[in-house]
Amino acid sequence: MAVLNTNTIYLTLDGYDLKARFKTVKISPKNNSQDTTAGSGVTHVQSAAGLDEYGWDMDFVWDTTYIANDLRKLKPGNQVTADFGPDSNTSGRPRMRQLIQIDECPFEVDVEKKTVVMSVKAHGAEAPEVNLFDGGKF
Repeated sequence: MAVLNTNTIYLTLDGYDLKARFKTVKISPKNNSQDTTAGSGVTHVQSAAGLDEYGWDMDFVWDTTYIANDLRKLKPGNQVTADFGPDSNTSGRPRMRQLIQIDECPFEVDVEKKTVVMSVKAHGAEAPEVNLFDGGKF
């Protein structure tokens, strides 16, 4: 069994490369199931698949060399195309490419001089162009 244990991700937002400053990337797929329960004497809830949605949580270190450009991309309200490969962008490897909307980008500066990290929360703004959950690849 080959287990993924790497940090060689591929990540761009509108072609802007952020992989050198990433700490974490988390994609949260969700299906909003629909209650279809009906009928006399039914004893269990019945449901069917509803609309899919994808949450994106990404943490980036604050690098003073790139911060002005990073903040322009990560500004809440922006819609950007995220192109992500959990283990690089090598041909045949899993890929997720989706227009996402940045919801928030908080960060904290601490007296203890901890690394400043921007914790970006975003959501899919439309269906993925390439969906790794459907077998999407580079």
